[in-house]
Amino acid sequence: HRDLHSFPTRRSSDLVFESKSTRMDTAAVTVQPTGSLRLNTAASTILREAGFESVLLMWDADKHKVALAPSPTGDPRAYKLRYHPKGSGAQLAAKAFIKYIGWSAQRSVTLPMQKARGMFEFELPNEYLGEAATRVRKKKPEL
Repeated sequence: HRDLHSFPTRRSSDLVFESKSTRMDTAAVTVQPTGSLRLNTAASTILREAGFESVLLMWDADKHKVALAPSPTGDPRAYKLRYHPKGSGAQLAAKAFIKYIGWSAQRSVTLPMQKARGMFEFELPNEYLGEAATRVRKKKPEL
């Protein structure tokens, strides 16, 4: 009881704890260790307005870039976008893709996205990519 009264009087604005999270007004994706890709509000708004319901995940192993490309309806390679009902983001489950590219971060990593050639791209930091990142599919021999 005594400690409460000894606390100096201050303006109420001095006593408010501010959130350490930063609101991002630019498109961004968060890669989670579980293999989920979460799009922030800015990114999901852009994709929703462009009509994206599902996407193809494109991987450029040389540049360590991932692109989300619009997918034709019914494409079995596509990943379904799940938009948050209140419009505050979207996500897709990409566990097999994340494993394939060698993602090794043990924490969530948020990365900026850019629109390029009708797709949305983001670059993965080298420190979170294992040997699988340089994996290149071998071409089938021509007959």
